[in-house]
Amino acid sequence: MGEGSVTRMLPPLVDAYTNNNVTFLRTIVAETSTVSLPFLIVHGGDDKVIDPSVSKLLYESACSTDKTFKLYPGMWHALTCGEPPENIDLVYSDIIGWLDQRSIDVDLRSEREEGRV
Repeated sequence: MGEGSVTRMLPPLVDAYTNNNVTFLRTIVAETSTVSLPFLIVHGGDDKVIDPSVSKLLYESACSTDKTFKLYPGMWHALTCGEPPENIDLVYSDIIGWLDQRSIDVDLRSEREEGRV
């Protein structure tokens, strides 16, 4: 997914979501297959709004070689709102850890390229 791809994706996604949720899900799955950047999906195992299998499908559809699917058993749709504080902390901790790991990888790669490591 190149620079600006996310911006180009937004109008058709918003339109599909507004007009028809089934179309929205199909559009998301189709667009996700173009995602080649690092990709993190978090989902509550007891989500009643979107079935966790949809997130699993998105994960499997993405062509990224650096992708993570994290399912939180017993948690619902809004992982960072309405859950017990310890659950919210776990989700944020996982997201921050995922981002930190990729930041470290980029920093080390940059240092290697510059001959500092």
